Amino acid sequence: LQEQLSLLSLALRDLILLKKSEDAPLLFYSDRNAAIELCDRTTLAFLYRLYEATVCANEETSRNANVRLTLTKLILATELI
Repeated sequence: LQEQLSLLSLALRDLILLKKSEDAPLLFYSDRNAAIELCDRTTLAFLYRLYEATVCANEETSRNANVRLTLTKLILATELI
């Protein structure tokens, strides 16, 4: 789970940077056009919320937190439900 959350953090980092500049160096995405297309479908505020929630969830799992509760908290923090 920590590896998946770390990868999600990298992907979100790329999308946040692309919101600021289309010339930003990408670490996760190999296809810049696909990343830009995905970036255009969401808001910067949502990307920030999701990034912060992902980092928090990763920290909690490193402290052996309950996985189900951590993922539930992640989803609630992003206001997806």
